[in-house]
Amino acid sequence: MADFKTQNYSSIEVHPLFAGTEVSYLTTSGTVAAGQGVLLRGAVLGRVTEDDEYKLVDGTATDGSEVALVVLSEEVDTTDEAVEAVFYKRGLFRYQSLYVADGDEVVNHQQELEAVSIYFKTDY
Repeated sequence: MADFKTQNYSSIEVHPLFAGTEVSYLTTSGTVAAGQGVLLRGAVLGRVTEDDEYKLVDGTATDGSEVALVVLSEEVDTTDEAVEAVFYKRGLFRYQSLYVADGDEVVNHQQELEAVSIYFKTDY
């Protein structure tokens, strides 16, 4: 197995997204809701019930996006409009590469993610 190291680009730490191949990766696509700014690869998203658009998971939300469903596979800019994107709906990811809304933590959504076959490992 390759030895993946954290890479530092202009003082931003970049972590490889994947944590192994024990769980095969499966993708899907959908619409990421407008007005969230730039979302990076590794964002954990939930689906808004009303319009089926995806938003950054926030455990305090009440619109459906409080439930983690997918991991964003690419950087998208939603500042001005909704964007079509590709998501991972199954796989094994590095915990340090995943993120949710400020004030929330990925680990709070572990059971939701496991229910849809998304798992993570923590670096030790």
